[in-house]
Amino acid sequence: MKVSDAKTGAPARAAQATEPTDAAKAAGTATSPAAANDRVTVAQAAVVDEASRVARADRNSRLKELETAVRSGNYKPDAGRIAERILDDAEITARLRATLR
Repeated sequence: MKVSDAKTGAPARAAQATEPTDAAKAAGTATSPAAANDRVTVAQAAVVDEASRVARADRNSRLKELETAVRSGNYKPDAGRIAERILDDAEITARLRATLR
């Protein structure tokens, strides 16, 4: 049989791409792509823990820098950036309130 319309084969290829491989079936990971994203492995948890630790250290470092600048009188906040953050926060708050009503 000859396929005359290229669009006819597209759904079959799409369905074929979502089927798990034999290796995935053997490893017990033969689930849908969405379900596979819901799993966290020990290696991923370690990466998250490390990133969290680094973020805390970076934040503490930045806070110390800001404290030093404020105490010395060298801190010059960007008024435009502060205004943007205030407006962004107000917009998010308004959207959440509208959603929850």
